Amino acid sequence: MADRAEAIERRSSGEGWWRVVFGVDTMTLVENTVTAELPDAKVVVGSLYGSDNDHLEVLVVSDHFEGQPLVRQHQMVLSSLRDVLADELHAIQLKTMTWEKYSHTAQEGN
Repeated sequence: MADRAEAIERRSSGEGWWRVVFGVDTMTLVENTVTAELPDAKVVVGSLYGSDNDHLEVLVVSDHFEGQPLVRQHQMVLSSLRDVLADELHAIQLKTMTWEKYSHTAQEGN
């Protein structure tokens, strides 16, 4: 309850409210929420504009995406984030792939 009060107080004061959601950094909250839904996932979260934490870029790698079209992969991730971050994110740039595709991408990058 104290964490919730702290988040509300920061939001109402305008002091970096986008950085704290119930005492947890927004990027960490995104990572934790997605991995709760997709336990095998590697989730990398970054800010699109430096310190602006309401415009995020998110990479999610999971075998749960195997055989799923890209639209369905994105729906899987976004549905896990909808309830938690409805008021916290303005924009999200999402990239999803399977572990197999990720390993090929990593090899091509070397």
